[in-house]
Amino acid sequence: MATPKNFWIPPSSGYTPASQGLTEDQLVEIEVLNGFSFSSAYRSLMLQQNGGTLRYSIFQELLVEDFCCLSALDRDLVTFEDYMKLTCTENEIATINHLLECCHLNRLIIFAVAGHEVGCFDYGWRSPTAIVNPQVVFFGDDGEDILHFKILKTIESFDNFLGEITLPDRFDRNRYIGIESSLDFESLCACLQEDWQTQFEPKTDDFYGWFNFKKWYCGNVPLFLDDRTIEIYAEETNTTFQEVLDWVDSEERTRLIAAILSPNRHLAGTYLYPDNPELTLILEIHKPWFPIDRAIERLRLQLLALENISDVKLLP
Repeated sequence: MATPKNFWIPPSSGYTPASQGLTEDQLVEIEVLNGFSFSSAYRSLMLQQNGGTLRYSIFQELLVEDFCCLSALDRDLVTFEDYMKLTCTENEIATINHLLECCHLNRLIIFAVAGHEVGCFDYGWRSPTAIVNPQVVFFGDDGEDILHFKILKTIESFDNFLGEITLPDRFDRNRYIGIESSLDFESLCACLQEDWQTQFEPKTDDFYGWFNFKKWYCGNVPLFLDDRTIEIYAEETNTTFQEVLDWVDSEERTRLIAAILSPNRHLAGTYLYPDNPELTLILEIHKPWFPIDRAIERLRLQLLALENISDVKLLP
């Protein structure tokens, strides 16, 4: 399957030798060292970036937010047996072979660690012989399947695993819009301020380590509440359309919503959205009280109508 676009959130300060995408030769060397071949989808992702923070949520109940850096494993934490040694004695691990008819913990290759949960490629840990195409298995440390560990989830393949990725709940998350323009970031911000009749507040901090820009802005974005947006809100709140309409019209239909405006390209050369380097500006719109999707679509069309803006993309 095709890997999701903008899967990784690249390091804002730039790639290090450990975090940059692996080469084909490095991947082959790691496969030979482990004794197993990775799936094509996983290999593709690790060629882009060697582990790190994901833009997507995978199995929100398991809180999978990062993949391991393969080069950083360096034989210290490769298999689930290695992980068990952090909390179990050698004698405890040795008893597993007596408890289970067939047990090969060295066939569980770790690719993600999230708190007390571990994601592994299963190359046949309960099979007499190793298998070529692994399942994905998640273990947690609050059960008794294997000592004090238990199996949380099993997925047929890594492709199926990727097929279950999601964004945070559509009614609880911010929205992101990418703007492509012939103008540079500062000139485009000035254009938007003029069009929206507002003033943005300049910022130069690193936004908790996510930003590496000379300057970014906080401001307000005008979102128009059309009749369909009002209908959706009335349905969601079990209110009549007329009641919401009367309330909205009394306070004006165009609402100013908090937003962040930043460049797409970090000073270090990485991008907020690495698969869309053509984007000049990323607009992060904070979740308002009303259904945002239709308002965002109206804003997208409004932006496309502006001079010097060539494309507007809704982003994950």
